[in-house]
Amino acid sequence: MQRIDELAKRIRSTPRDEVRTVALRFAEDFMRLRRDTRNYEKLTAAMERVNLVRNDRTRELSHLNHTLYEYLLPEEARPTEDRVLSHTVIKADVRGSTKITQDLLARGLNPASLFSLNFYEPVKRLLDRYGAAKVFIEGDALVLAIFETESNRSHQRAVSKACALARQILAVSSAYNDRSESSDLPRLELGLGVAYQGSAPTYWMDTDSRIMISKALNLSDRLSSCSKAAKRLLAQNPSPFRLFLFQTMVEGAAEDEADEFLIRFNLNGVEVNAEGFQKLQEEISLTSVEADCVLPWGRERVTFYFGETPVGEGLEPVLIRQGYVRQLLPDGGIGAAGSRPYYEVCTSPAVFELVEYLTASASAGARRD
Repeated sequence: MQRIDELAKRIRSTPRDEVRTVALRFAEDFMRLRRDTRNYEKLTAAMERVNLVRNDRTRELSHLNHTLYEYLLPEEARPTEDRVLSHTVIKADVRGSTKITQDLLARGLNPASLFSLNFYEPVKRLLDRYGAAKVFIEGDALVLAIFETESNRSHQRAVSKACALARQILAVSSAYNDRSESSDLPRLELGLGVAYQGSAPTYWMDTDSRIMISKALNLSDRLSSCSKAAKRLLAQNPSPFRLFLFQTMVEGAAEDEADEFLIRFNLNGVEVNAEGFQKLQEEISLTSVEADCVLPWGRERVTFYFGETPVGEGLEPVLIRQGYVRQLLPDGGIGAAGSRPYYEVCTSPAVFELVEYLTASASAGARRD
């Protein structure tokens, strides 16, 4: 205590200017210490995120997912890779494949040959024309993707090409069904989903195989699905459209849970996600027309969006119908339409003729005006 008392007396007797100088120097030193401590913590956290890759497999996977920083000698440099910026997934799901397989086996026929020769192989021949690639075959479903990269982003038009490709896939199954009626073979019924994601997918590695991980994959799976309840509800569908969405009347459901209560009818139809429709509007010029059409619950005013996308040396039409999710009543009836839209790629020739006629009439009227 004696030393503390002596120091206290010395401090009290120290001139005020000297105390101010010492206090200022202490404050500056303390702030430098605080700054350097924070910088040290940031540097330590950054260094902990750096992982020196010593395994070739890990290096390949990191390079594939664009998480690898490479510092190479000039002679080690590889050609510049065309980086993927976004992608569109097309999933074609075969309806009732289990029953088709059982029927063919019971008749002594090979189901693998039927699917391969009449579905997978014809679709495979279409891929180059639309710039698509096969991702994988999942049981009875075929999953394709169209990638937009840094070099082709200005002209790839992935969503519009995906819509055109989906129409061609349904045309392949329709051509087979026309032949199957004369040969007593089971029909092929499909459901297609087109999902756009404005970022690159990630990849996992399984030995030498690449496994694509993407939200668009999961979304395309939902878009291509078809509920058994919806098939019973719309067993007699008088309309030329093949996609309808219903929602059960559940109170208190959060917005992010809404998809769980959707009942989807998708039988030989194609659904595009909302983000994909927005991207489609950026890719090609769309003309909006309205027409009264027959729907399962009666006649209704329907909004269409019509445009053309360059494919190869020509143009292919793209026709989108905007529908709204309707309420499914407890007694099984169909209620009023809600405010949530969905988008169907139309494939009916009659609908195409109607929309082309309305578009031409509107253009002729605009020229007369």
